[in-house]
Amino acid sequence: MNRFTASLLKVFIAVTVPGFVLLMSVLLIFQPWFLGYEYAKRDFPPDMYGFSQEDRLQYGLMSISYVTAVNPEFDIDQIADSDNTPLYNQREVEHMRDVRNVFQIVRTVWGGLIFIYLGIMTFSWRKPRLIHAFMQGLFIGSMLSLIIMVLMIGASLLVFDQLFDSFHRLFFSEGSWLFYENEALIRLFPLKLWTDGFVAVGILAFVFSMVFLTISRDSEKKISFYN
Repeated sequence: MNRFTASLLKVFIAVTVPGFVLLMSVLLIFQPWFLGYEYAKRDFPPDMYGFSQEDRLQYGLMSISYVTAVNPEFDIDQIADSDNTPLYNQREVEHMRDVRNVFQIVRTVWGGLIFIYLGIMTFSWRKPRLIHAFMQGLFIGSMLSLIIMVLMIGASLLVFDQLFDSFHRLFFSEGSWLFYENEALIRLFPLKLWTDGFVAVGILAFVFSMVFLTISRDSEKKISFYN
């Protein structure tokens, strides 16, 4: 039973680590700080329909805050421009609510994985076979994550349109993410923002994977030494 449990544990960790790393990176990048960073870049495209840099920053940060907050202080349809006209039309409002729901699910799943990992480590305490299996799973999962992130970064740079389309088809209903270039969502969150965001997520996830790979490798050496 102990050997079976160890094998099961190794497989579980190996399979879930790539998702854990990716979700963690998404949660860290999809934040107000990244929007401010992108808007400040010299090569970030200006809005062709009248938003100033200050307008973009104000409306963009409010929109991101709505998506990421556990209990937002306002609904997305309450955001208005300087003329007190609603910033988003009904289709945009519905999409932003969908985005918020997906983001909250991502955060819940990621938090659940942390809870499970902590429970596993507590249960495995003073059980060398299980600790060994955990570290083996972490090593394998980190290797898988590195491969996936390299592919993701490459796809973001070479075939971003297909990647972006596939991503939205996975999480949203058909066509609900398509908008005209003069609509507020596209003006605030143009294609370059998403291209840079996907690459940033891939790079950050790659770094996390390398950290976990190093931790698991060094821990494996210590376990082997003490055994």
